[in-house]
Amino acid sequence: MTHLQNLSYHQNSNCHSKLRGSPRTRTSTETSGRNCVCVIQIVKMCENTVVLIDPLGEEDKYSRRILRNWRSFVRANVDTGNKTVWKLQTFKHQLQMDGSSCGVLILNFAEQYLTSGSIDQVETSPASMRAERLEIAGLLMENQELTQMNTA
Repeated sequence: MTHLQNLSYHQNSNCHSKLRGSPRTRTSTETSGRNCVCVIQIVKMCENTVVLIDPLGEEDKYSRRILRNWRSFVRANVDTGNKTVWKLQTFKHQLQMDGSSCGVLILNFAEQYLTSGSIDQVETSPASMRAERLEIAGLLMENQELTQMNTA
């Protein structure tokens, strides 16, 4: 999480997004219906791929629905009439060990994937979650002035 405040991704100049007003890579979270546990979706526009990560490792339970919804969204918002084939990608990863760390894990998975293309280094132990929470709190405190300036 140490690089989260400096997180960025490189846009491939050969990849021209067809989605109106979209960046080349889109991220979003979605509740999966299981007590508001979150999943992360990272859309790689250039590769026509949706990356799905669930801290509990249950991506198979709703991956088809998420891919179907994404395809419908693209069909409704794409400028050209080309039919694009979208793929879903998942990764093996350590699983969430409690009922309250999904948000911390979503941030860690996103940071790791967007900086390295992998999520296998994300730790999920209770000690790791405590350390990450403290780091997130520190980042929020360090950037408190920026938040207040943007809301004023």
